[in-house]
Amino acid sequence: MCDELVEVWEDLKCAICHSSSDFYEKIKHVPAAGITDLDTRTQYTIWKYYNRSKYRGTPFGNFAGFAVAGLGEVKENVIFSKEQHLHRFKDWSRYKSVELHEKELNASDRLYFSNSSHYTVADHIRFISMGDQVFELSEIVYSRFIQELLVLCAEIASYSSILEFAGTKAVTEEVLLSILKAMVDAQLLFTELNANIIGPDYFGRIQKEPHQNEQGDYLIAERKMISGKLSKAVLKHLPSCINTLLSLNLSKANEELKRFSKDFQRRYEGQEVPLLKILDPELGLGYGQFTSAAKEYDLAQELSSHSVKRSPVMLPWIGLSNELLNAILKDKPAVLQLKDLMKTKLDEADLKPANSFSILARFAGDLLVLDNVGGCTANALSGRFTLASETLTKHCKSIAAAESKANPEVIFFDIAYMAEGRVDNINRRKQIYEHELPILNYSCSEQLIALQDILVTVKREEVILFSKKYGKRLIPRLASAYNYTRSDLSVYRFLCDLQHQGIQSQLLFDVQELLPGLDYYPRIQYENLVLSTAKWRIKGVEMKGKDMLGILDQLGVSRYFSVGEGDQTLCFDRTKFEDLSFLKHYANQYNDFVVNEYIVSDSQLFIDDNKKFYFTQILLAIGHEEQLYPGYISSAAADESQIETIIMPGKDWLSYEIYCHPDRCEFLLSTLISAFIAEHAAAFKTWFFIRYNDPGPHLRLRFQLKDRQTGYFYMTRLMELLAADLQEGLIKDVQIKTYYREVARYGVEQMVLTEHHFRKDSEYALEVIAHHLDCFSIYANCIELMKAALGLLSLEKKAELTFIKGIQRAFEKEHELTSDDFKMVNREWTNFKRLVQSNDSTLALHLQGLQQSFLDTLRATAADQRPALFCSLFHMHINRLFSEQQRAHELIIYSFLYKQLQMQQQRLLVV
Repeated sequence: MCDELVEVWEDLKCAICHSSSDFYEKIKHVPAAGITDLDTRTQYTIWKYYNRSKYRGTPFGNFAGFAVAGLGEVKENVIFSKEQHLHRFKDWSRYKSVELHEKELNASDRLYFSNSSHYTVADHIRFISMGDQVFELSEIVYSRFIQELLVLCAEIASYSSILEFAGTKAVTEEVLLSILKAMVDAQLLFTELNANIIGPDYFGRIQKEPHQNEQGDYLIAERKMISGKLSKAVLKHLPSCINTLLSLNLSKANEELKRFSKDFQRRYEGQEVPLLKILDPELGLGYGQFTSAAKEYDLAQELSSHSVKRSPVMLPWIGLSNELLNAILKDKPAVLQLKDLMKTKLDEADLKPANSFSILARFAGDLLVLDNVGGCTANALSGRFTLASETLTKHCKSIAAAESKANPEVIFFDIAYMAEGRVDNINRRKQIYEHELPILNYSCSEQLIALQDILVTVKREEVILFSKKYGKRLIPRLASAYNYTRSDLSVYRFLCDLQHQGIQSQLLFDVQELLPGLDYYPRIQYENLVLSTAKWRIKGVEMKGKDMLGILDQLGVSRYFSVGEGDQTLCFDRTKFEDLSFLKHYANQYNDFVVNEYIVSDSQLFIDDNKKFYFTQILLAIGHEEQLYPGYISSAAADESQIETIIMPGKDWLSYEIYCHPDRCEFLLSTLISAFIAEHAAAFKTWFFIRYNDPGPHLRLRFQLKDRQTGYFYMTRLMELLAADLQEGLIKDVQIKTYYREVARYGVEQMVLTEHHFRKDSEYALEVIAHHLDCFSIYANCIELMKAALGLLSLEKKAELTFIKGIQRAFEKEHELTSDDFKMVNREWTNFKRLVQSNDSTLALHLQGLQQSFLDTLRATAADQRPALFCSLFHMHINRLFSEQQRAHELIIYSFLYKQLQMQQQRLLVV
């Protein structure tokens, strides 16, 4: 901490040698006394290396190392060795793709492993490959033998087992070897000679001799712990601070994932689709791509328009930013306490943090400066050090085990990815999670997840991954600090983005985002925890030709301060002439930049065995045991051969899409379609309709024929009825479509029963339309049906409330309700309640048959699946009852249902 450059020059040159051999050649013979004789640019580069090694604790080469310490009760110094132990590994840039000669293919111990990104499209096999450092989608002509060979090698197969398999297919060894050669060259197959990025060090695994030290080796520096533990006393305010930060709901929704979820729902409606096909832009949706009508004002229309006209607003931020701005303008304070800025009590956090996450922090006397709080797993920042420490490996594995224990119904898996040569050093790690998904690399794991094994579905806007092999829901994790946004591989980006779903992965706020453009920001603390250091905006133009120290004095900048972010951070001591000189050099590059307070204390916890103090950064792993990820029961487990799931035109179903204005849909349903059904009902096993808005407002009308031979007659008859409207332009288009049964949502065994229920539901909807029932009457009938059906969910009264409230909150979040919106809903509830009480006997149509159908359909479903089916059936029920803003009406109905249930339970308590 106190060492001057001249004192550590030789050690610094050694560190530079490993980091930049070209620059080292330029300065290797320069003595400490000769540094000032060098040109300004070279001096500045040396100073930046020195600055990095002095102030920044993030391990890099031998500029900074790591040590593993525990937590203790007593406040004491943590003492480690001055000498670093350098763990040396061959740099990943030395990895070259393996090219096997034919004579190497049939080695007795050769192991083969298939590229799990393969899938079949028509008469081709598609797969992801890499050429010239670019990922691409490749394909070969389909071959049944190659397909079966890929399946055989999914679990790693020896050459002898492959040869035996080929014999059963009458394929000679000569032909087999040529096939293997072609598949290895095309990257459809890998061997154990290919690289693994996770697990035992690849170079050590394939080389018989020990690694010889080389220039440019990948280094991880470690210091030996001698004595001492971190005192828990300094951390005592962390739990309450984290809860407060969580209540601010800082995490922002990933827009690409949000779009994917919506697009999936539009196109696949709860189906389970293979991951690789859904991300193929030709077959599915791709990832990172983005693909609604108006009437007189009503509450449902107002609420449904929010998602279009409003950007997401985080309400707590408004109050916090106002209080912060007022405090700054009032008297320019040096330090603000977050508690003082939060005048109102915040609601409980919408989202929980991950089961494990990291805190990067620095000690400064009794203060703890928080540099970063969050992440999807605490293993992300510590994973790379497992190569060098068995102790840390055990620690990371214990974190992974704790995550799994808290979520026993899912499988966490690590993603093995490499694409950038030297940059991939940060991706190298020991195996931490039991399960691993390798992308274009070999794997030493015994529990593999294959890309082609994964199914994707969306339930209530949540993207869910499911493994056919393991029969469980999958949760991706990346135990690496690699910045995955550098990648252009969509499946990798998708899986990494999915880590953040449903959790708050960023807890600290950026005060400059909160109040952009200010010239000064005070320090913000939570008790002794520094959440944001003080900041001053400096205009570089104003510094030219002026006294640097005078400008800093005028602004009130602290003695120690920093500029830049991340790897580009530089720290300055304003009492040192050299630092001020290089600050001016830095300022010349910018018109405007921000100076950050860098808090330093003479009292440092961390010292070496020579009693020298260090600027040290700590990495804390924080965790909780609350279950975040429920399991998922896949319809893929059912035997879909029991039922035809894709029914093309010409079979026993006629499926129409009729495109027209929502008002015209009402007219068609109440006149032409209603008359058509009444006339020909005896010819149909069942029928139903659904409303859709994508790609434009339309009606989906489906009939199941008793005799498929009559299909052409009924198709012609309906088209004759619609012809006039089509000619007039009242109907924009009529299409006959393939019917994709929603077995993923309703189950194979219940699909036929559900379709018959849909008939009764559609008949009731026609009755509602014919009687011109008003909204409140429809709401009342729907709520009565819901209350009757709730009894089959086997929930206690309190659990019923929780269940309905959860659905209601999801809709409120979707529609981004404001306080004014809630007031409107409450006013409508008051009006609705009065109407129900005064006009109860005349509201209902004949609901008995429909209610019985709801109950029969729910009873036929396994008890644990009834809540999801309840939501699906009533979602479709409400869809049929309203021509527009169906989801907003659904929000209102669930809100009114919750209030009714709440009132009923309160009456019971009073009695």
